[in-house]
Amino acid sequence: MAVEDTDGVVSGFISYSRGLEIVVGDEDDDVEALYTVRVEYLYVSPEARGQNLSTALMAVVMSDVLDDVDHLSNKIASSKGKLPDFSFRSRLTAEAHSLGGERFLDALHYNMADSMSMGFDFDEDPDESVERDYSY
Repeated sequence: MAVEDTDGVVSGFISYSRGLEIVVGDEDDDVEALYTVRVEYLYVSPEARGQNLSTALMAVVMSDVLDDVDHLSNKIASSKGKLPDFSFRSRLTAEAHSLGGERFLDALHYNMADSMSMGFDFDEDPDESVERDYSY
């Protein structure tokens, strides 16, 4: 996803992927679902920084995350007990190369945790429902 300025010059972009992994353990009732968002690349040109481009880029990612959470929670609700009990975890992975990048990932982490807590019941703090796998 790219964001252009008024002259059509790309001012920033983000590349990311999302995935759902289902892991079945030794016992049939030992099932875990892991939802992952991986930010591959995030860039905002120096001239465009401070103009809320990262907010626009985050909105694109969060739109997909919210769609995924909605889809998953609807599927679980409609299964009417056909699914085995399972644990659900989510993870945000990335590599930050600047303090601004780390701030973006912190905000994305917070937004993901908030959306996960709306779509699923967690016994823990919603902020802890999304694993962090990034640092600057």
